[in-house]
Amino acid sequence: MRVELDLADDVPSVTVDERMMRQAFLNLAINAVQAMPQGGMLRASVRRATGTPEVEVQFVDSGPGISPDVRARIFEPFFTTKAKGTGLGLAVVKRIIESHQGRVALESLPGQGTTFRLYLPLDTSAAAISEGW
Repeated sequence: MRVELDLADDVPSVTVDERMMRQAFLNLAINAVQAMPQGGMLRASVRRATGTPEVEVQFVDSGPGISPDVRARIFEPFFTTKAKGTGLGLAVVKRIIESHQGRVALESLPGQGTTFRLYLPLDTSAAAISEGW
């Protein structure tokens, strides 16, 4: 398993509950690792979102991807495709991000890996002084 971390230099501040955000990131990382039992690549990155007053956090894996029927239900509580899964991990991620007035986007095709994008609003003070936001 290869893990890469890419933190952009110009990432503005966001206000988050550190414990909750750590849990969301951990849930995404665990899901990615479990999706790649033979190994693969997990890349996490943080940057300022393009064209919006948000920070974008990405988790990209080289796993098998997610079928459209599973993608449609993946954030539902208790929905799982794993024999021993609870179906709560991604539901918790979505709830945490939305509780911070953020949003979650998912891109995945079978055989092509998966990308989760988390968008978190900039701090009001940071947004006001940064490029007119």
